[in-house]
Amino acid sequence: AHPIHTEVVANVKSRDEIFSFLFMILSLITAHRYFVDQKMKSLILSAVCFLSALLSKEYGATLIFLVPLSLFIFQQREFQISKLMRLFGAYFAVFVFYFLLRKNAVDVMGKSDLQDKELLNNPFLLAD
Repeated sequence: AHPIHTEVVANVKSRDEIFSFLFMILSLITAHRYFVDQKMKSLILSAVCFLSALLSKEYGATLIFLVPLSLFIFQQREFQISKLMRLFGAYFAVFVFYFLLRKNAVDVMGKSDLQDKELLNNPFLLAD
């Protein structure tokens, strides 16, 4: 028997979402580890995981809001604004770097008048 909807069992498209979720979780775990042990290695690893989450899928940017919230909720004893500002600074620097990468990639691709007249870029070109 062949399933009618194979996209349910053979979904290769959502690999980017799986990677983004994995890197978001790793970034969250290493951010909590940084709050406890204060090691620069944990901060750098958290920032690298955040960049990987952003490069996988753009909704990784929600970590900028989720990490401070989770730290406030789960690390109340170790919660200090100075630690949070260092972590937020690293995340903000990574986000600016990602934004510049994205802007550079989008600007290089550009938009020309011919793109609106190509069938691959405009699926409604031949629609009546």
